[in-house]
Amino acid sequence: MKKNLLKICLIFFTVAMVTTTSKAQNNGDFRSVTSGGWATLATWETYDVATTSWIPAIAVPTNGNNVTVLNTHIITLDGTKGVNKLTIDAGAVVKSAGGTIRNVRVQESIINNGSFGASGSNERLSIEGYAVNGTITITGTGVYLVSLIRNNGISQNVDFVIDADLNVSSYISGPYTLSSGTSNSASQGDDNVNIIINAGKTVTCGSSSYLHAPSGNTTITTDFYGSYTYTINGTLDMTTSTTSCVVAHNTIGSVTINVNGTWKMGSALRTASAFATMPVGIAAFNLGTNGVIDASLNAAGTNLVMTNSTSGLYTFFNITGNGILKQNPSKHSSQGIFRVGTANFYSPVTIGAVAAPNAVYAVNVSAVPDGTKKVVNRVWDISSPTTVADLNLTFGAVAGIEKNGFNITPDPVLVYNWLGAAWGAGTTATAAGSGTVADPHTAAITLVNTLGKFSVANEEPIVLPLKFIAFTAKANVAGNQALLNWTTAEEKNTLDFVIEKSIDGVVFSSIGIVGAKNASGIHPYNFIDNAVNSGVSYYRINQRDLDGKSAISKVVFVNIKSQIAISAYPNPVVNELYISHPLTSKEGQIVVYDLAGKKIANQKIISGTALSTVKVSQLVPAIYLLEVNTGSDTVRKRFIKE
Repeated sequence: MKKNLLKICLIFFTVAMVTTTSKAQNNGDFRSVTSGGWATLATWETYDVATTSWIPAIAVPTNGNNVTVLNTHIITLDGTKGVNKLTIDAGAVVKSAGGTIRNVRVQESIINNGSFGASGSNERLSIEGYAVNGTITITGTGVYLVSLIRNNGISQNVDFVIDADLNVSSYISGPYTLSSGTSNSASQGDDNVNIIINAGKTVTCGSSSYLHAPSGNTTITTDFYGSYTYTINGTLDMTTSTTSCVVAHNTIGSVTINVNGTWKMGSALRTASAFATMPVGIAAFNLGTNGVIDASLNAAGTNLVMTNSTSGLYTFFNITGNGILKQNPSKHSSQGIFRVGTANFYSPVTIGAVAAPNAVYAVNVSAVPDGTKKVVNRVWDISSPTTVADLNLTFGAVAGIEKNGFNITPDPVLVYNWLGAAWGAGTTATAAGSGTVADPHTAAITLVNTLGKFSVANEEPIVLPLKFIAFTAKANVAGNQALLNWTTAEEKNTLDFVIEKSIDGVVFSSIGIVGAKNASGIHPYNFIDNAVNSGVSYYRINQRDLDGKSAISKVVFVNIKSQIAISAYPNPVVNELYISHPLTSKEGQIVVYDLAGKKIANQKIISGTALSTVKVSQLVPAIYLLEVNTGSDTVRKRFIKE
């Protein structure tokens, strides 16, 4: 008994020793020794590689240093501070000293498991990207109370990755400044900045916040302006925010917003400048597969300012796959027109009613096979959770998507509604327009009581391909199972459904095949995954046709909470990664994967141990996925190799 107790104590002593000595392994790295001011010398000690020990600091941290704030320590900033990498332990706090919100310039990463910023008066912190090239990562499980996010003018080719939940009170902007001149002493003309919100992460913005530019900056006139991309793979919640201006500008460059997750809009979005002349730059809005742009959530409805007829500037949401735009025409007059398109062709739809209900509509538009039919090569899919009646629908198209001799006159223009297996009888529409972006060809019908898919043609279009009506995943924790259910309609020429699974939501592999019914009507299907490990498992369905074509469903996931707890440290790591896990009664395994899902390394867990060591010095610097199987459960964690 004494030997076992001694063994357990030795293990915990080893864990504690490694935890306090391996978080900083580079000569000159800093860590806190007490609570205090960032600029106070007594707050810090530094790592001396010659003696492999921590010694009292002779300077305070600055640009290029790696800094760790240890548990229970509270560090306050009285001015702008720079770091290479900032690590905040659980229970630690880094915040402004109050009075003025302070700025943290980061070159590589912030790993926050405590609190970055605080809720007191002016205790939030701003994050400023300060790398010339490379990737800046904001991550961790702690609380982020942020004032603003931006990149310094020294940036050239930078990916700014947000892999944490953030609360932002002011703004998120790729450039440092949006006014003429270079107030940060570096040209922005060479900027190529991509701000990425990772899948599963939420950035929540306050009532005074905006994206890219504020309402007063309706056109960017600075001569020092580069290209900026905002990629929303998670959720950007701006429901209560103010006006965001994402507009074309007067210099070469571009502003692009890619939405593959969810963008909840605020009080207003301006995408077209107020200037009378067409700007030189480009503003693009791409709504990807599984993406949602929701303009219906703000209390007054989002004011969408997307055209300037004087300059001839018209912007729209370019949709790929099953992305949808949500609007509520009864909340704001600008939301009656759904300014959507696909494949870079403008294809708007207008929804009105004699007595417009307070209803949210979701619109998707897609290109479909046209065969030899005289059609507009588009299908509009309109849905609403509210029962609606007597709607007026107007579908728009430009000349480039009108196929096989379709004409607005003299042939009758008909609007068709899909009935599930075939098109219904066409409704004669009122046709107008010249077929340009400024004046699209339009087909208007009235007294519509059934939503769904619509097409515009001179004759009945060809039958539509299969549609996924629903796809869900539910966890059965007791059996470590995932129960997948999906429903299809309009099956034609359908071979089967390949169920694909992923542990990271990026790389998928096949785990089973379900045969298709390949018949008209609505068909339910199911599949059970009996090999679900702890953590998040992602699923999608690859629908294959008899002619070799295929289509991918949306991605769903289950999250089975682990019954065991592990810790991996130091993280980031240079040479050896220590893994603390429950005492094992049988042999387990540790596997390291790259983010592409490729197995990089594996080793056995020795029965009867609670601490394992993995040598990672041979790995190239990157983010990796660690999988620990103790024989009774499996847990996954990410770690960073430096």
